[in-house]
Amino acid sequence: MLILLIPSIYAASVEYDDEWYENEGTDSDAAIWGGYNSDVYADDVDYYVDCVCWDWCDDGSDDDEGWRDWDQCDCESTQKRDDCKDYSTWVKAICDAGDCYINPDLEDDHSMDTGSNGDSWTCGIDIRGYLDCDDSSGEQGIVNWEGQDGRSYWIVYGHQYDCDSSPGPSTDPDYEGDYGSWVNIKSNTGRCSASEECDENHDEDISYSSTATPSDPCRTKNWYSCSDDDDCISDKCEQDECSTCSNDECTSAYWNSCTDNGDLCCSGDEVFGQYYCEYYETWVDCTDETHTGCQHKGDYYCTYEDGDWRWRECTYGCSGNSCTEPDIDVYPDPLVFNIGQ
Repeated sequence: MLILLIPSIYAASVEYDDEWYENEGTDSDAAIWGGYNSDVYADDVDYYVDCVCWDWCDDGSDDDEGWRDWDQCDCESTQKRDDCKDYSTWVKAICDAGDCYINPDLEDDHSMDTGSNGDSWTCGIDIRGYLDCDDSSGEQGIVNWEGQDGRSYWIVYGHQYDCDSSPGPSTDPDYEGDYGSWVNIKSNTGRCSASEECDENHDEDISYSSTATPSDPCRTKNWYSCSDDDDCISDKCEQDECSTCSNDECTSAYWNSCTDNGDLCCSGDEVFGQYYCEYYETWVDCTDETHTGCQHKGDYYCTYEDGDWRWRECTYGCSGNSCTEPDIDVYPDPLVFNIGQ
């Protein structure tokens, strides 16, 4: 008898449905934490398919060396099973070995072995369809749906975020599971916000708890707001913003720049002649070109004296663009003493 392997126009596929979908995972990504329930099923099985045979852990062979490459066959009815046994010596051998089952729904779930917590491995599942075994519809043939290696699944123990960028930081860390090597459960997660980057100094921190969220590798970019050093990809939070400045430089959060300490630098409530550094943010001018008479900043007033506008300390306040002088009475009332009365 001629056995016809036909092209995959009847495009069924292996699909997974598992109960471990923490973090970036889904119930269909084929990454499963050891011990969690998971099912596998054939999806989109064509009307003409009479039997579906399964290879539960493909060894990488082409599954054409003999019937022992296959572990189980499901057939829609006893009649269709018998028709396929007549059509294929492999189906007959599998059935005679006690591994044929009758199931009117060839897309039914099959419960998978996922081991237990701490286990890790990977396998590929193959499926093969036997079509119209009695050739009553002229569609008789065999189709392999998942190719030589089958569709892989991974039993994992350990998960992490990985920046995995070359070169430089990425805004899209991968979410990975450990099955002995690392598999991308979800690539390019987009976990980091627009103001963050994925920091390779804080990624690949493995969690061995199935329900935990692995350590977040996203860190704030330079010149965005922060509350402490650990927020920043530069590991330095200055003036409430992440800074690239070295220890011998001062940070200008307003100008987003670093300045040598020996240069004019906005580094606190300090006055440098005609410029006042306001709350680490920006320079307030008191110059011939830009000034507001008697503007008050900290202990200083913007005043005009001897043809020069600049910031000055005014002990008695400011009035009319100048420091106020103390109020001294030049002609005080005389003191009168009545003696002997």
